[in-house]
Amino acid sequence: NAAWVGISTCPEPTTTGDNAVFSEGWSTGPEALRKVLLSGMATGPMTLDSIILRHRSAEQGPAWLRVSLKLNLSTEAVLIYEGPVSGEYTTLKLADLGTMDMPEGATAAGFQLALQAFGSEAGWWVLDEVRVVASPGNGDIATGTIELSGKPAGRQEPVYDVLGRPAD
Repeated sequence: NAAWVGISTCPEPTTTGDNAVFSEGWSTGPEALRKVLLSGMATGPMTLDSIILRHRSAEQGPAWLRVSLKLNLSTEAVLIYEGPVSGEYTTLKLADLGTMDMPEGATAAGFQLALQAFGSEAGWWVLDEVRVVASPGNGDIATGTIELSGKPAGRQEPVYDVLGRPAD
């Protein structure tokens, strides 16, 4: 899920296949009511291996970016990055971000990423790509796939495993 809070947006493709979202209305300093919120959910604990952002500034837009992260939706966000924004597309890679844990009594784990561009009231901040890479937070994951050991009694057709290999 994504929400642009307190700013104006315009999806403005610059080339075929481009998904850039131009946003304006930022301020000279980070403001709590001007941000992009991105969130994700999982049915169990997940480790956030990395978050990758591709972004830039346009037409004398914001010169700085602040990134905050909540690994548990019931806690406060933690600042994980603050740095300059270039006029050219730049890829920001944030790694080893921790584990999303399920709060007591919850049915899902979740994270929330807050992006705040600042340093100018003019121009645009352009977000082109967000990739979140996660892995299971523990090794005890059930897939629900039953392991076959040979052909069931009375069956004549060939048996294959989940990858399409013969299981005879």
